[in-house]
Amino acid sequence: MVFTMCILVIVATRLSGFESTTRIAVKDGFWEINGKPTYEGAEPEGLLMGVRMVNCTFDDRNAKTSPRGFDADKNTEAFLKKLPRYISHGVNTIILNLQGGDPGYAGSINSAFNPDGSLREADLKRIGRVIEACDKIGAVVILGYFSPAQDQVLRDEAAVKDAVSNASAWLKKKAYTNVLVQVAEEHTSKKYKHAMIASPEGCASLIKAVRAVNPELLVSASGAPNGRVANAVGDEASILLPRFNSTPLDRFNLMVVKLAKRSKAIVSVDDSKTGELAVTAMNLCVQSLCSWTYSNLKANQHYPFTYQAEEDDPGVYGELKKIVGN
Repeated sequence: MVFTMCILVIVATRLSGFESTTRIAVKDGFWEINGKPTYEGAEPEGLLMGVRMVNCTFDDRNAKTSPRGFDADKNTEAFLKKLPRYISHGVNTIILNLQGGDPGYAGSINSAFNPDGSLREADLKRIGRVIEACDKIGAVVILGYFSPAQDQVLRDEAAVKDAVSNASAWLKKKAYTNVLVQVAEEHTSKKYKHAMIASPEGCASLIKAVRAVNPELLVSASGAPNGRVANAVGDEASILLPRFNSTPLDRFNLMVVKLAKRSKAIVSVDDSKTGELAVTAMNLCVQSLCSWTYSNLKANQHYPFTYQAEEDDPGVYGELKKIVGN
């Protein structure tokens, strides 16, 4: 069986034209890259320490709202130029999304999906560039499929299913081994149009759909900003992806303890605290054996998008660099 899977990976690699050199895996609830624990010997050993960069591949197709003069490819290139600096300051995981994230203004249409669920080549090219750059530098990508206020691009639930199948097939064809999947970001959000995404049972069915196409992928979905994960999603998911945006610091350990009862790796995929609050949140997560993701809305997610690595938040990146031993 192992020999057969190796042959399939080799064939897929040759077809994709890209040879992945970074392989993410989870063992006993902790993360390994290329067979070795992440941050081996440091305090966050076995964890993923990420940064949310969902709009580094942004492209607003709404002519009424798209910022004048914005160049999607140049935006991606600006992030890629600073990627090594983020990594050198302790980051080992980048959060992306096929539908980006809230750019700080209303009305944007930013989606790698067409209304029928087929994929848009230009968007995939930018996303692929980031995934491959992360692979080359030894970093992991958590790739979201759906984002609140963007699923309305898909005309019906059949298109939602096709979107999941097509995105999963694309990842399989590309033979990326550094990618984890977040099928829906904050699936509980009232900004979603399709119940298949917004309901726990529907979202769990989409997790199954990803696995049906690409069994190799570790897949999950994130819930509300209070750190909770719906039972149906938690039961079906390979890993647990809470969001800690509005979770008070004094509840971090409690939320992690509750999630840990499922005996699955836990990765907080979104925490928009900054400065000293973010530093405290990061350390609480590490002490609780929970991976953590920093989200700087003002600098990285809201237009105009900027990527200044440690200058985004010197306190956060200084602390991260210290605890990982860089």
